[in-house]
Amino acid sequence: VNQLRDRVGMPHLTVNVGFTDPKWPDWGYSLSPVLQEIRRERCIELAGEGFRFNDLKRWKAGKLLNNVLTYVGKRKPDGNLAIVYPNYTNPDLSYQAGKSRTWEDKMYLYPIPTGELQRNPQLLPQNPGW
Repeated sequence: VNQLRDRVGMPHLTVNVGFTDPKWPDWGYSLSPVLQEIRRERCIELAGEGFRFNDLKRWKAGKLLNNVLTYVGKRKPDGNLAIVYPNYTNPDLSYQAGKSRTWEDKMYLYPIPTGELQRNPQLLPQNPGW
């Protein structure tokens, strides 16, 4: 992690063992402070690059996808949506009640395509739930 931080001139990581962030997700299991910080850093470092979904699957945290974070949007007078908020808070992002997804444990694995199962019966049985 510190090698990544060195690359952009950020201070080295120090893990505060007693720190908990109420906004950080409940993984459903305990994490060491170091692993929690590595996951946080990965989320920031790879933001917008398409890794988050597979990270959540790898970490058995698919249930976090049930909450839908929605941008309710306010425009600046010039029509731009790029608004910077102090203290990293954004009142325009919220979880909207009534909009949700349903994560099922079978979604941790993809189904084996039918054609592949027909060509190679030794792939049976199909992944659980599919």
